[in-house]
Amino acid sequence: MTQQRTPRREELRTARGIRARAREFQDDISARRNERCRGCKKTLGEGCAVTPRRKSFDVVLSTEGVVYAAPAYDVRRRSTALQGRNAASRRRPRGSRPRRQAAAE
Repeated sequence: MTQQRTPRREELRTARGIRARAREFQDDISARRNERCRGCKKTLGEGCAVTPRRKSFDVVLSTEGVVYAAPAYDVRRRSTALQGRNAASRRRPRGSRPRRQAAAE
């Protein structure tokens, strides 16, 4: 009975060793892939920052939002002006009085 268990134990040890080496190999591949992806993203980001200016692009969009917008398309200035205009249009016309609210007793 002991003789039958010994080969089975050796097989299990071998299988565990193979699985451990496979895990290490996959971890190594994942680390290298992530490193390459980081490098590609960095290069792409630098290109997205420089190329639109060189090529006189107006706007560059991605799935994540605006990557580049030319200064002429800076909506912050326009939105601030619109906010001021909207606030002015909400003011009471001259000569009108605010309604008096009934006093709660």
